[in-house]
Amino acid sequence: MTACPRKYSARRRGSALVLAIWLIAVLSVMVLSFSTDAILQMNVNRYVRRRAHVDHLTAAGIPIAEMLLKDYQDVSDAAADENIDELLEEDRWILEKRAIKRGGTATTGAIPVDPLDPDGGTVTVIIKPLEAKWNINLLYAGGDANYDKIWDSILTQAGIPEEMDELREAIVDSWTDWRDTDDLATGREGAEDDYYESLETPYKTRNGEITDLRELEMVKAFAENPVLLTGGVLNPDAKPSDQITVKPLTAFFDVFGAGKINVNAASREVLLSVPGIGDQDDADTIVAAIMQERETVEPSDNSSMAFGPFKDWNDMNSRMGDSSLGNTASQYLGYVPESYFEITIVGASAGVTHRVRAIAMVVDKKTRYIRWSEDP
Repeated sequence: MTACPRKYSARRRGSALVLAIWLIAVLSVMVLSFSTDAILQMNVNRYVRRRAHVDHLTAAGIPIAEMLLKDYQDVSDAAADENIDELLEEDRWILEKRAIKRGGTATTGAIPVDPLDPDGGTVTVIIKPLEAKWNINLLYAGGDANYDKIWDSILTQAGIPEEMDELREAIVDSWTDWRDTDDLATGREGAEDDYYESLETPYKTRNGEITDLRELEMVKAFAENPVLLTGGVLNPDAKPSDQITVKPLTAFFDVFGAGKINVNAASREVLLSVPGIGDQDDADTIVAAIMQERETVEPSDNSSMAFGPFKDWNDMNSRMGDSSLGNTASQYLGYVPESYFEITIVGASAGVTHRVRAIAMVVDKKTRYIRWSEDP
């Protein structure tokens, strides 16, 4: 018995309809996929164009930074009767140059590439001196004559109690042996090659200057107590009431500078670590007064009052009022940049940014880059 032609034709039409629906669905998915890929590619292309644009903006900040560092020493100091508006017409960067000359941080703010096109992007240049921390390379017996006093003040401000004299001694002695050039262990807690070569992964002491603070992780006292570099609880096994929280020692150190602290750029913690400041009863008040006084605020009335970063020890003392200092701190403080600077350049446009961070040395008005890093 044969199938009814009408039923057979209906089944064929039904199969064709299902096939058509599946075909339309597949084509729709393909079209959607192609559309999504096209949109993604368009966004990628847009980002690449914007990123290339901000890269150019950042590149434009490099000559601005180099120009400021080349000319800052030649700029005149502020005078009581000068007209700042006229000076800005002659040199639009005079305030930034003065900030650097006085030892403070200079920032250009977000400079529009085209003032008539607010969407064209901006570039920001920030320059600050690096003599705002202790140069750890000088803090040993063969470096600064007062290294022991400086270490003692730093360890106190970091929160390491004087009662933990063995740890404090280990920090100073093991660092001294890492930095000095002889093979003799210092004190009871020093460590030379015989100690480091006995480790599971042996290595030798530096016996010279370090160029990166991360190398401290290899020094005996810091390797045994990593929290000294990162900050945190020094004795986590003790009951909560007896736990000791310390600040990271890296907050006090750098590997550049002539050994003095730039009072116009140093942080609160570093200022408190200066012998003659942090050991005073009213240390917090003194440091607060220093940080308030050094803010660079140009007078608006052409008055002769002192303002901004300190020029020298006498200027600092005369402006401190009731928070005057003794002479002990004078030998540890500087007021103008030495030769090392941290440069930050940020290009920004349409939500895309590119940041460059560099360490530069200025010699004979020429900028030489020691380190250079960029955002990926």
